[in-house]
Amino acid sequence: MGFRIDKHEVDKTFANLANRIRNSKDFLMTWGNAVAKRARANARSRGRNFWETIAKSVTVNEVSETSVTISGSKEAVHKQYGGDIMAKDKPLTVPIADEAKGKTAGEFESGGRELFVVNGFKSNPDTMGILGYSPRYGEFHALFALRRKVTQKAEPWFPDEPEIAADGMKYAAFWLEREARSAAK
Repeated sequence: MGFRIDKHEVDKTFANLANRIRNSKDFLMTWGNAVAKRARANARSRGRNFWETIAKSVTVNEVSETSVTISGSKEAVHKQYGGDIMAKDKPLTVPIADEAKGKTAGEFESGGRELFVVNGFKSNPDTMGILGYSPRYGEFHALFALRRKVTQKAEPWFPDEPEIAADGMKYAAFWLEREARSAAK
């Protein structure tokens, strides 16, 4: 899973500049590393734990004369583009109460609240039940919807095209200047 930078698919001016670099592989490796570093910083700026894991998953690989691929975990790519998340062994717990946001069902149970499921939601076939607690008889506080699948919206964090192009221009200039100095010797 990853993101691809192709020197032929950028602005024509930049593509002409990039094509003048004799050591394309080193240029693309440098450019790819800069973009990966920016991507890691973007992920870390989103928060801790989960986003730190996303940042650590970003790596540069598959460098050729024309392109470099920056990979990330499937969660990283999923966060960038969004899509469906399917339950595997047990239902997904989706917070539906303010007090449940950012917490797990286990945190409520370890805090002394006995949780139970209310079933019978025919209006949405992906909802298997509602998980909550009852402090007193007859009163139910819903915390989580138990779902077979959820569709997560995209949360773009990977550098956008202008940022990628800016890094490319910076490193193209560096490599051209380095080659010019080398040729002048």
